[in-house]
Amino acid sequence: PLGLVRGDWKSNADALAGTTVEPRQFIRAADGTENVLTALTSWRTILPRQAQDELSILFLRRGAALWFLRTNQVGGTNPDIVPIAPTPAFGQWTIPGTDIRIVSVLFTRFLGAIKLPSLWDWGVTLGILLGYTVIALPIGFSQGFLQVKPWKTSGWRYGLLMLQLFFMPSLLEELIFRVLMLPYPGAGVTEQQWMLWAIVSLVVFVICHPLNAKTLYKSADPTFFDPVFLILTTLLGIACTIAYYLTGSLLTITLIHWVVVVIWLIVLSGLEKLHPEMIKPEGITASRSTSSTDSTP
Repeated sequence: PLGLVRGDWKSNADALAGTTVEPRQFIRAADGTENVLTALTSWRTILPRQAQDELSILFLRRGAALWFLRTNQVGGTNPDIVPIAPTPAFGQWTIPGTDIRIVSVLFTRFLGAIKLPSLWDWGVTLGILLGYTVIALPIGFSQGFLQVKPWKTSGWRYGLLMLQLFFMPSLLEELIFRVLMLPYPGAGVTEQQWMLWAIVSLVVFVICHPLNAKTLYKSADPTFFDPVFLILTTLLGIACTIAYYLTGSLLTITLIHWVVVVIWLIVLSGLEKLHPEMIKPEGITASRSTSSTDSTP
């Protein structure tokens, strides 16, 4: 993910190719912390088929011919010889009735999305966030769904809520509806196939909100059934889908989702709609204080 080549691999490649003046010995990564750091900076190379798919796509897009050598058939064609799966989870557990190795697919999609965004990725993220803002705010304010009603509370409660919103719903929903449901942008699927998956994930993303309001998050009823809310949710899903297609990063789409939810809840009356018990208008307190004073003999 960092564009780094493992030091032990580079040294061994030089030794094998004989590109250095002095002969080198083959080496391996040291044990302990160095080995862990080496793995963290090069894990994309060990993803199931991820590296092969990305290289194949590069050749395919440039019109190059691909020649494949199946190592299990080097001695001659024998259909009884098949590759051995590295683990049951990655190679043998499939969706019933298909040959889709679901664990391998989901694992590859997850690790593929864990990357540090580039400056270009951050620029795309900011542009999409601004575009969503320009479209969503006029819709929300014109229909009376959005109102400027800042939540007044202590600083630590702000921080606690914002931290909670980063993980749930932002990170969790983007992980499920974008990263796991969509093929990784660099995977070997056509744009038409990717768009079809994007439409399916968007529909599921929107439908799950009213379903959640009827089951696990009942305080969101009737807000999650409001047509304006569903429109804004659809726009958010589209924005995050586009951002994921362009950046391939879980962090960028989580940030977009998080900023939108935080501003809606804390500034634009969202918290009042979902959790009115957390809002204590000063007017009510003053009214109670006045009535108590008037009743004093």
